[in-house]
Amino acid sequence: MTTSRVLSIRMLSASLVLAAFAAVSQAGRPAIPAQKAVEGLPAVPLFELLAAEQVDAKLVHKDEASGNLFVENKSGEPINVLIPDAFIGVHVLNQDFFTNQNQNSQGSGQSQGGQTTGGGASSSSQSGPGIFSVPPGKVVRIPVKTVCLEHGRPTPASRMEYRIFPVERFSKDPALFELLTSVADGKNSQKVVQAAAWHMASEKSWKQLAAMKFRRLGGLQDIPEFTPNELASARKLTEQSQALAAKKNSKDDSPGSQAVVAQREEVR
Repeated sequence: MTTSRVLSIRMLSASLVLAAFAAVSQAGRPAIPAQKAVEGLPAVPLFELLAAEQVDAKLVHKDEASGNLFVENKSGEPINVLIPDAFIGVHVLNQDFFTNQNQNSQGSGQSQGGQTTGGGASSSSQSGPGIFSVPPGKVVRIPVKTVCLEHGRPTPASRMEYRIFPVERFSKDPALFELLTSVADGKNSQKVVQAAAWHMASEKSWKQLAAMKFRRLGGLQDIPEFTPNELASARKLTEQSQALAAKKNSKDDSPGSQAVVAQREEVR
């Protein structure tokens, strides 16, 4: 490796670190790891806290596969947060996507911001199933794993400002939600989950995915984006996500679940 290339890599690494640090420092204080839930304090869903402006949350990507979610407690009391099983990350330049209601559309009318991403928390420090505490006035850092959902848009990077939203704001397909809940568990390789995500969210056929090439410079031969084994695993993962979504949907449609819904409506 040449000296100039080594310097370029070091400068790039330094810029990424600085960008990530800047994102953390926007709240005016350093981030701390997610804290153990406060005993006796109910856990509140993250999106409810965001809507009530009790917390603020920013997603800072390292790359398309990983990053950190920074959650700031804007109240004067400790808060137990229930993090969703899956969420999407939206580049701030793309938030007109929601106002236009262009679900699952990559039309030319959209802005040219970074790809919408999807995934979930991967922190091992949480004290329960997606529950953690944020002390008053503090910012906690939650490691996350993600995949890109909109093929063809710029790859997310730490210099891009991202916000999180419920998955259903991007797609009503319950199978996509199930797929994104599996991103953080690490049971499937990034390539496998990425192929499945582009198939489901960007409507890429398996034939199109098989034809994708990774372009190499210097006259080197291009290589496939996905191997046949990765695509076979992606197909299986897609089918599993669809089956799980269908199973949950059938339970929701059962007489018992309908009675519960009716009872809740009466209470309201």
